[in-house]
Amino acid sequence: MVCAPSRRSRRQADCCKGVAIQPSEKYRRDLCYLAKKRLPGDHELRNFQVKHIPLDAFEVAEPQIYAACKQAAARNDSVPPGELRMIKTKDPQNGLEMISFYGQESFVTDFKAPIRYVRGFRTDHGYWNTAGRYLHEKR
Repeated sequence: MVCAPSRRSRRQADCCKGVAIQPSEKYRRDLCYLAKKRLPGDHELRNFQVKHIPLDAFEVAEPQIYAACKQAAARNDSVPPGELRMIKTKDPQNGLEMISFYGQESFVTDFKAPIRYVRGFRTDHGYWNTAGRYLHEKR
């Protein structure tokens, strides 16, 4: 199927040219497949074949996959390294909106000073490296 033409101009919209509309079952399977790929690697539903199972089995597995994705969203190991995930939640009692960030590293580590290593020491007797070896005399 393709997008229907406009009533006024009898032309197909430019944004819809060549775009096919997916059947609802295939669309649901594609969404579930993308959600499944967001699960952590050690999760049991990660290796589940969503696209090739019968429809009755898919209808049982689909809510389980979405529930597992909702639980995995609040786990730090489900976020790729170097990224942060922002999750907004609303308190049901007072309506306060809370924002939580999840990730494998804290954003505070970006504010640390760069690490500087000591290569050696200059003394009155010459230069010494950190292993205690004498490098050369003072010039």
